[in-house]
Amino acid sequence: MRSYNQEVSRIENKFIHSHLSNNIKTRQILSEIVTLLPSSGEETIQEFQHTGEEFIYVLEGILTLFLNHQKYDLYPGDSAQYNSNTIHNWANFTNKIVKILHVRTPNPFKEDKGI
Repeated sequence: MRSYNQEVSRIENKFIHSHLSNNIKTRQILSEIVTLLPSSGEETIQEFQHTGEEFIYVLEGILTLFLNHQKYDLYPGDSAQYNSNTIHNWANFTNKIVKILHVRTPNPFKEDKGI
């Protein structure tokens, strides 16, 4: 997909998601750029878990990763890969935007064709 064809696919709270491939309903893997807007301070972060595996790569800013009750600050060029069954979440506690490459499986948008 050409960069100029990337569109915002959804906005959830302070998270802006842009998919990096076409026809995401047919893909096993979801790849996206996630932009985290600045927060007003250290707010309570609820960690969650689900099936699958995730990979994140910080492109811009400082991402705070919560993983299994531990807090990690990740800088541009840093990455993390983890089992999504491990409780986790991300946050941006800075006054600048954070951009990450996020890749996960299974793709929650995949449509099962009954094959």
